[in-house]
Amino acid sequence: MWGLEAGELIKLALTKKGWGYSELADALKTQGMRRSAAAINRRINRGNFSAGFLLACLQAMGCEFEVRGPDCRRPSSS
Repeated sequence: MWGLEAGELIKLALTKKGWGYSELADALKTQGMRRSAAAINRRINRGNFSAGFLLACLQAMGCEFEVRGPDCRRPSSS
């Protein structure tokens, strides 16, 4: 379930950016990830990828993201 939700997040970012899987594959190459557009498409549509892959995709697309919520804050350093 969460993998499919994460895949939808990537698809939304792709749509907003006006990119397809080919552009994402090219952008991921700059991060050392060499995957074909077809392989990326399959991974995303199956929801079969790690949190690291999700973050790499978002960074490759120039997305900014933050974790919000009272229980998700970093502890303050004293």
